[in-house]
Amino acid sequence: MRTWLRYCFVLLSLLLTVGCKKDFYSLFGVDTDAPISVELSGSRYDFRSTLFTSNTGYFTDHNHPEIVIREGGGFSFELYRELDSTVGIGAMLDIDIDFEDSTFELDKVYTLIDVEGSRACISFREQGASTPLPGGGTVTDIVTYSYHAIDGWIIFREQEPYGSSGCLFSGEFSFRGRSEQDDTIELRKGTFTDCRVCWRGGKGCNEY
Repeated sequence: MRTWLRYCFVLLSLLLTVGCKKDFYSLFGVDTDAPISVELSGSRYDFRSTLFTSNTGYFTDHNHPEIVIREGGGFSFELYRELDSTVGIGAMLDIDIDFEDSTFELDKVYTLIDVEGSRACISFREQGASTPLPGGGTVTDIVTYSYHAIDGWIIFREQEPYGSSGCLFSGEFSFRGRSEQDDTIELRKGTFTDCRVCWRGGKGCNEY
């Protein structure tokens, strides 16, 4: 009982001392009040400016957005977020850009296509075929449909220091994607706001 009371006291103290909800939830590896939204049109799902959004992401040791500024020049940026929609279909947004020669700047347009190909993707998971098991029951396959960018851009609009090794970033993005089945989708009006991003020079956040 004393241990539980001590825990409650510590938790109450944190609630009183933490300045905002983002600070409080960051103690548990959650990035909240960090909305991402985008409108999707086209694809096999027949989206028509369908809104996909997410207000919460994760910020744990091996699962977080990061920007790495290389000592020899260039930078990389990774962002992964699960999105929900107004039509009950979820999506996984993945942006992974890497520039060897470009410096990081606010309000600069960065392409989502480079010499290595697509640097952005939107994916959807569906239940596939069910296979009977020898001892009874069935196992159901999960099928992923991925649309890799065939054009598009991302812009970083705002950067605010946050914590000892991170920043809050806001910006915009847009791209068209194509699946292996030659189906296309369009992402428009993409925005991310106050997303917590690990900011490092030289090495990735997990390499220190």
